[in-house]
Amino acid sequence: MKVHVYGTYSNGGKFDHTGAAACSYGGSAYVNWYPNAHFRDGTLICARTQFKNEWSNPACIQISK
Repeated sequence: MKVHVYGTYSNGGKFDHTGAAACSYGGSAYVNWYPNAHFRDGTLICARTQFKNEWSNPACIQISK
């Protein structure tokens, strides 16, 4: 399974990362992200997963100060 996360940094640059999910004890899948930056006020940070070559619809949160 792959996870794709994307959004916009405070300087206008794009954060766009796809990584392979790892499995934890108990069967949960996860990916750790460390952007080490501030995101633009009002931007959406979105994530979606790929399973069996099909991408899910994104789930998003809006960043606000």
